[in-house]
Amino acid sequence: MQPLKSQIFSFGSEWYEVSDEYDASVTGFTGTVEYYGYLNSSGKWIIQQHNITTGAYRYANGTSSYATAWALAIAGSLTGFGYYNALKNTTP
Repeated sequence: MQPLKSQIFSFGSEWYEVSDEYDASVTGFTGTVEYYGYLNSSGKWIIQQHNITTGAYRYANGTSSYATAWALAIAGSLTGFGYYNALKNTTP
C-alpha cells in the first residue's frame, strides 16, 4: 500500500501518474479532506482521499470518466471509497 501522495502509484501490475490534486497547496483550500487523482495510459484512474483530521486514506477507482469522477470527488459527492486492498471499479 502507498498511503502518501506521490508522483507514481502502482496498483497490481499497472502504473498510474498523479494528474490532479486538491489539498492544502490549492489556493483557498480549507477542508479536512484532500484528494489526489492518478491516471494511467489506458484511461484507468485511482482517486486517493485523505482525511487530514483522522489520518485515514481511502481509494476509489474506475476504467473511464475520470473528469466526472474527479469533479464529484472534490465536490464531496463521489461514492465508493474504500480500503486500498479492496479497490473495485467505481462508476461516477
